[in-house]
Amino acid sequence: MRKATTLTIRSELLAEIRSTKAARSTSDRVNELLRRGLELEKRESLEREAAEFFGTAGAKFDIERAASQKASKKALSRKVSDSRSSFKALHSYGTYPGPRSTFPGRAPVICPASITGTPFTSTYSIPSDS
Repeated sequence: MRKATTLTIRSELLAEIRSTKAARSTSDRVNELLRRGLELEKRESLEREAAEFFGTAGAKFDIERAASQKASKKALSRKVSDSRSSFKALHSYGTYPGPRSTFPGRAPVICPASITGTPFTSTYSIPSDS
């Protein structure tokens, strides 16, 4: 819906509007330019608001990230020392004859190829066609 309004426009702006209006009316061109100007103003306002928000949130995020990294490093160093001690305990006693429980074996990640127990069956010889 359009409403007739009286505005004053500087003569150099009016000349620029008339030269860029193409087949449209001067009123349509002015409305288009005003709409674009208002959209640009809103976008700039939102960008300023976002920069302000993330500027303060960014500092808080950096503090939280540093604390999280510190906690992760502490937990990882604790896991490595635990796995080293379990590795030493496993190899200081040797392997046991037969499984000690019905659950599957467990070995630290440090030594994935280690044997955690003896197999359920032993093969002494393989039959052949002779």
